[in-house]
Amino acid sequence: MSKAEPELLREHVARLEITANAARSIAQRLASRIDEAAEATSAHAPRLAQLEQALASLREEHARSIAELRSRAIEASAAPALEPIPPAPSPESSGAQEELRASVRTLRVDLEGHLRAFDARRLRIEALEAELSRLRGDQHLTELRRELERLDLRVAGLEQVVGSLRGELARALEARETPRNPEPELASPPSQGVEAFARIKGIGPKTAKALVELGVGSLADVAAWQSAELARVAAALGKRPEQIAKARWVEQARTLLAADARSPR
Repeated sequence: MSKAEPELLREHVARLEITANAARSIAQRLASRIDEAAEATSAHAPRLAQLEQALASLREEHARSIAELRSRAIEASAAPALEPIPPAPSPESSGAQEELRASVRTLRVDLEGHLRAFDARRLRIEALEAELSRLRGDQHLTELRRELERLDLRVAGLEQVVGSLRGELARALEARETPRNPEPELASPPSQGVEAFARIKGIGPKTAKALVELGVGSLADVAAWQSAELARVAAALGKRPEQIAKARWVEQARTLLAADARSPR
């Protein structure tokens, strides 16, 4: 491995960390906007309650009017048919006809008034529903929360990549510092594979084998773990991240690597 490769890895890690920090900053600002929107929605709570009450009242009145019209229509259909008017009406029949015409006119005017009231109530209901939707801001808050979730996933992905590159950087540095032809009698303790993990207290043979199967191949990998990578490995092992943190696997790996670096080769 060339001497320039670890430096290139360092630069790559630094660039990714800058990107991750920028994504975290955007996520924090977005979370602040969500809080502000939620507070604004809460501030409109009395107005929302008033509008919802008015809307419910209008809907009830609308339903009562429809029921009244239906009742009147049923009464009209059940009324007995009028007797046919003779060809030469008497003064009494003429008066009945005029009274009937007046009743029809009254009914027509009444019906037109109800229809106008229906239209007015419908428009009022639509206006109240629009204002309620604006004050609630549910759709806007939902979109903001979805964007925040996407940013959180991006940050987690970047942290995982950074953790992996840090492990690769640690391995590169370790490989650069390791002599090409070490003397057999001066061989350092194992830093890779199952044997290396056996040096960490709290890791048994079964767990060590599982770590290798997960792609964790050396003490340097463990030493480079960040919170996201630690959580991923803990989930794969069926453990809680707090258990691994309490057992100090990462700190033990770093201590062992430092001790190995100081020991004579």
